[in-house]
Parts: sequence; structure tokens; C-alpha cells
Amino acid sequence: MKGKQIIEWLTVFVFLTIGCQSTVKQNGAVAVTVEPELKLTWEFLENNYQQKSQNLSHLTLKNVGNATLANSGWAIYFNWCRGLIPEQLPGMLTGKHLNGDFYQIAPTKDFPQLAPGDSIIIPVVGTHWQMNATDAPSGIYIVFSEESDKPLIQQLALSVKPVLKERAFIKEGDWIRYEKIYDAYLDSVRVIDPLRPHLIPTPVLMEYGDFFSDLLCPVKFWAPHLAKNEADFLLFAWKARFSEKIPAPVRVNTREEADLVLQILPEKFTGESK
Repeated sequence: MKGKQIIEWLTVFVFLTIGCQSTVKQNGAVAVTVEPELKLTWEFLENNYQQKSQNLSHLTLKNVGNATLANSGWAIYFNWCRGLIPEQLPGMLTGKHLNGDFYQIAPTKDFPQLAPGDSIIIPVVGTHWQMNATDAPSGIYIVFSEESDKPLIQQLALSVKPVLKERAFIKEGDWIRYEKIYDAYLDSVRVIDPLRPHLIPTPVLMEYGDFFSDLLCPVKFWAPHLAKNEADFLLFAWKARFSEKIPAPVRVNTREEADLVLQILPEKFTGESK
């Protein structure tokens, strides 16, 4: 029974070992090769790069494994909402837009072989701008031996450095302090008549007096053709509020015979928004 358990454990160990390695046949023998392991770090640097609508970042590749990363036989794939600009990559890499927001970068003969413990910084230029960490690439993985029938795919984790506010600057006014927002609120409050009731549509002008006026029901009202929607809303709101307890207003044909007049005044545009 104990011998059977030993065999089972050896089987599991061999399976896990094969899962982390690839085998290559050499002169009839089988040689086990270990693929390099990479650690990726993304750091956003600036918007408006080269005075254009594009951004600059640094992608750091660090070899944390035990094998050297060669200058051929692999490619990195990723999704990025900010489109990669392939022609802006350094000469040691080529870039390709595959589909949608899906991209590929691969080494050229000028890519320096990355020994264990070594790292390299790759400048990456993308379209538009970056404002926070969610603008970084995602879904990154590397494919080894793409020419092979059975390429090895390795998922890569990306560490994204926090975006510094001063670097995410695009144009004047992008970052608004809460004091400015509060001041804008106060400006809006100052132009609001505190005595104006919450009417829809809001009247442009209201005059208050110290007298009461009795309206005999049903109230007679007149509205110009341009105020048809307002007149219909008045009837609708009246019936919804008072039901059948108070008779609804009656629309008359002339202004002179009306108790209540709806009027639309000409709009005045100042060019300012409050």
C-alpha cells in the first residue's frame, strides 16, 4: 500500500514538472529546457507627448526566472484601450495591431538577451491620454516558440505604478479643486430667487404683493399657441393634484376674458452659464 502511494506522488511530481517545462528533441534524446519568467511593471510618464494627442509610458521587463530571454522566438500580447503606436517603439521591438484593442510586440535581432536578474525599460507611446491606473494595458501574456506546433503560453502579471496627478495634466483646468466647485455652487445660488416657487416651467419674472385674490372656479386662463405644451401641463397637473374636488381651469379664446395668462417672454442670451 505504501509503495502505491509513493508511485502516485511521483506521478503528480512528474506531471507538475512537465507543466512548467518544455521538451526539445536533440539527436534522438530529450532535453528539458526551462522558459524564462518575466515580471512586468507599467509606469505612466506624460500626456501631450511630442506636443501631440498621445501619451508616453515605460514598460519594464525583468527576468525573474533561471533562463535567459532570447532575442527571438517569443511575442507579448495585450489589450489596451489607448492604442499602441507601433512606429514609436524602439528598434529592438516590433509592434502590431491585431484587432480591436488587441496588440502584439515581438523582439528584433537588436533586442538584448535578458539574463536572469536583468531588466530592460521599453518606452511605449499610445494614442490620446492616460488619467489613472485603469488606462494601463491588461490581459497580458507571452507566447514562446510561435513557430512550433505546440507553443508555450505564459500569463504575465502587470504591476501598475500610481498615476501622479501632475503627470496626467492635459490642459489648463483638468484638475479642479473642491473650493472652485463650491464657489461655482455659491454663484449659482446667488442668482436664484429664494422666493420663487418650484414651478415647471420656471417663470422668468414674478411680482409679489401683500394682498390676496380670490379666483372663482373654474379659473379662466389663456395661453398663446407657443405655450400649448405649458397649457396642457397646467391642466394635467391641476387634475392630478385636485382630482374632481376643484374644477379644472377652463381655456378661453381671448386674453381679455382670462383670469390667468400664460406668456412666453423672449429669451435673452448673455453668453455665460451659471
